[in-house]
Amino acid sequence: MLLRFTARRRRQVGEWLVELMIVVFGVLIALYAQQWANERQSLKAAKDAETRIREEIYGNIANSVERIAVHRCLRDRLGQIAERLNAGTNDWKAFAYDYTDNDLFLVRRIYRTPSRSISEDAYRGALASGALDSVPVERRAMWSGLYGSFAKMQFVNNQENERTSGLNSLWLNGEVLPGDRRELLQLVARLDRDNGLITLISKQNVDSLKELGYALTAEERGAFEKQLNNKAFDSSNTSLAMRRRVYGNCVDAEAFKLIDPALKID
Repeated sequence: MLLRFTARRRRQVGEWLVELMIVVFGVLIALYAQQWANERQSLKAAKDAETRIREEIYGNIANSVERIAVHRCLRDRLGQIAERLNAGTNDWKAFAYDYTDNDLFLVRRIYRTPSRSISEDAYRGALASGALDSVPVERRAMWSGLYGSFAKMQFVNNQENERTSGLNSLWLNGEVLPGDRRELLQLVARLDRDNGLITLISKQNVDSLKELGYALTAEERGAFEKQLNNKAFDSSNTSLAMRRRVYGNCVDAEAFKLIDPALKID
């Protein structure tokens, strides 16, 4: 009878161990499945975030390429302003850009720069949400460096815009007093430095784009070509024709191919 009891106990222990193993394996499988689901969700979130970041980067790069395209125009314009100041010229109205900023009233400017806002909402949002946690550190570092460069470009552009207002009053004031002429010449020198610095940062941004390995799709290239080759003139137009209307034929059309060498420019 003792033997039968011992055998029954052994069988019960064995059954208990089997059940325990089933429960343990079930828990492990559930944990693995949950981990797999979390990793899959994390990778999807990272992929979606990069899609938005890529689109945002291209928008900012378009602003960088625009600055490269008009750099010589701005440099030459500042040189002309300096020459007029040194010569004591007072006829500034005819020298102002004959360009309407909007459809309501005429706004003349002595010096006009591209004033573009840098976007970083997609990148900052992805950082805050943790969507980039699964992205390799090297790639996150490249984004961080590029967006830091965008921010620096925006900062200098804002400074440039503030300084530009000091020149645009010339077409109203007309005569420039000797004391004011020196200050204006110093202002021209600062604006020339701003233009050079923004252009340098813009070229670095384009190089960073290449390092990221991004390339336009055929659809994206077609949309950009359509925008660039638009012949209509309105305040929202950012085409090559519109830029040439403002700055003249000095606009470097080939600069836009820095975004994509395959771009077709009319």
